[in-house]
Amino acid sequence: MLDFLPDIGRNPSYGLTTNVNFDPTVVRYGGGYEQRQEKDLSPDLRTWSVSWNNLKPDQYDILHTFLRERKAVYAFLWKIPDTDEVVKVFCTSLSDDHARFHSKNLSTKFREGR
Repeated sequence: MLDFLPDIGRNPSYGLTTNVNFDPTVVRYGGGYEQRQEKDLSPDLRTWSVSWNNLKPDQYDILHTFLRERKAVYAFLWKIPDTDEVVKVFCTSLSDDHARFHSKNLSTKFREGR
């Protein structure tokens, strides 16, 4: 059973960006002709740029530890903010910075998995 992303008492900061990535197999022929075909059964997996700004140290530690432990290998469940949709995702990147006044910012990329 997959774990949910921990609830730290707040949603990500506004500006959540969702992308749909298409990655077909492309065979190129002479004269600019090409043939395209879907690679698999799920060619349109989504990615999200997710960030939390001005986290308290305990909120930051909970999220940062959870995401680092998964190392883009182990999936988890995430409820997309302001929707009822729950998706299986991998955290593919993680960056942080220390803002002023002892708050921290955390930015991530989530990739949908099936």
